[in-house]
Amino acid sequence: MLEDTNEDEDIDVEKLIGYQVEIRNYIDSDTKKVIKGEMTGFSKSNKYVNVKTSDGEQLNKVKIKQVYIYIPEC
Repeated sequence: MLEDTNEDEDIDVEKLIGYQVEIRNYIDSDTKKVIKGEMTGFSKSNKYVNVKTSDGEQLNKVKIKQVYIYIPEC
C-alpha cells in the first residue's frame, strides 16, 4: 500500500529510515522522474533525504516536496 503524505503535515523523517519510499515532485528536477528506493538518511531540516535506489545507486541530498511511503499490509 502507498500512503500519500500531506504537504502541510510535518513528518518525522527519522522514523522512515530503512523504509521503501517513492519520491515524486522533488525540487530541482527537470524531469518527472520518480525515485524509488530505501531511505538511508535525511537532513536536520527534513528538506533533503538520502535514498538508495532499487538499482543500487546512492542519491544524496535529494530536495523533497512530497514522499510516498510503502506501508506493509498486515
